[in-house]
Amino acid sequence: MRRFSITLALSLAVAAAAANLSACGEVIAPPGANVLLITVETLRADHVGAQRDGVDLTPRLDELKERSTFFENAFSAAAFTLPSLHTIATGEPPPVHRVRFWTTFGNRFRGPTVASLLKQRGYRTGFFGGHGLLAPYPILHTGFDAWEDRRESRANWVRERANLFLDQTGDQPFFLWVHIYEPHTPYVPEERFAEGLVDLELYRDAGPAPFPVSEWVKTVPADAAGADRLADRLYAAEVRAADAALGDILDELEARGLVENTVIAVVGDHGESLSWDTGPRWDHGWSVNRQLTHVPLLLAGPGVPKSVVRGDLAAHLDLAPTLVALTGALPPGGWLGRNLMGAAPAPSHVVVESTVTLRQDEPFFSVTDGAISLRLNPAQGSAALVDDRDVAATPTPFEPDEPPEAALAPLSVWRALSTRWRARALELNDPGADEGRLSEEQEALLKMAGYLR
Repeated sequence: MRRFSITLALSLAVAAAAANLSACGEVIAPPGANVLLITVETLRADHVGAQRDGVDLTPRLDELKERSTFFENAFSAAAFTLPSLHTIATGEPPPVHRVRFWTTFGNRFRGPTVASLLKQRGYRTGFFGGHGLLAPYPILHTGFDAWEDRRESRANWVRERANLFLDQTGDQPFFLWVHIYEPHTPYVPEERFAEGLVDLELYRDAGPAPFPVSEWVKTVPADAAGADRLADRLYAAEVRAADAALGDILDELEARGLVENTVIAVVGDHGESLSWDTGPRWDHGWSVNRQLTHVPLLLAGPGVPKSVVRGDLAAHLDLAPTLVALTGALPPGGWLGRNLMGAAPAPSHVVVESTVTLRQDEPFFSVTDGAISLRLNPAQGSAALVDDRDVAATPTPFEPDEPPEAALAPLSVWRALSTRWRARALELNDPGADEGRLSEEQEALLKMAGYLR
């Protein structure tokens, strides 16, 4: 009995040590489930499961939802792409990874990424996107065996690259991140996706809707009532296109016999302004209003309950710990998000930010419980409360030194998180300022896209 006890104790000690080393990335753990992460540009939560004139906008996503856990109260890290993708990649908020605008790089960040953690465990890793402006940012490359991002490429190109990645991966477990550019501007849906949503003759006459769409609507023929409506419907048609591409990717997994052992995550990187809720504008980043920050999020696959809709707060911050945990690994310590399939309680508030203002280096924030949000602009020293459920609601400003009772809880959350962010940023970034430069070509592309002035 004593010999058995000693043997058991040694076995447990070895197992514990191996687990600790694995958490530090020093031992390759047995591979678990594959991971497919699909991020969709500018996908508003209110367009998932929706119809326009009897046309289903997301039939394939709706099918996946039936065998998934869907989070109906999920929020992005930011109101535009770059900081949101960095948060998804790292599990860290923008104040920690420090990538907030197109001219900042986060190249002193030394924290782990989902890709680097899974690569250490024997996964083959790939990223394929149709954005085309992501190449200069080193964090987004970290841990990937294959990485491609082509300017404003339709989802079919991204799908083809993903299929080639799967061909080359063979039986090796994989982490595949696909970034679908539709429904981002320009709105140029194929007619098969616009059919039933818009007058096709009008669409042919008006042509694709480039950025800024607010200028394009002025060029639509004068006898075509509802140019704003046409732009909104072209966005909806692009949602259909993104949904169809997503369905093709899922069909490919099914054909390869990979569905049962693949964790699937689908999430919007942020939302989009449309004319019926913000006036005549079609863009993002300028605000932290709900239509720009409320995103669809669903998880499916091994370890994920099916046909479940959850109303607790979820965020981009939660994706990294969740995806790592669903592969059977132990997430590293310190991540501020939670494993959405674990036992950690939901937060009372989430923080979303943006920096697209006249001073593009000064972030402003929303601290929201999903209904009421505290709006903060530290650079201006301003604070306000706003009802996020009403896009027409007027913010109610107050003096930061004399907050109303409704602001006390989000202010407390804000102060606690700000302290944690500062400590975490010092822990994960080398000393000194981030450095990096865009090429002349990249600057020209960003100016053409409206991101730089």
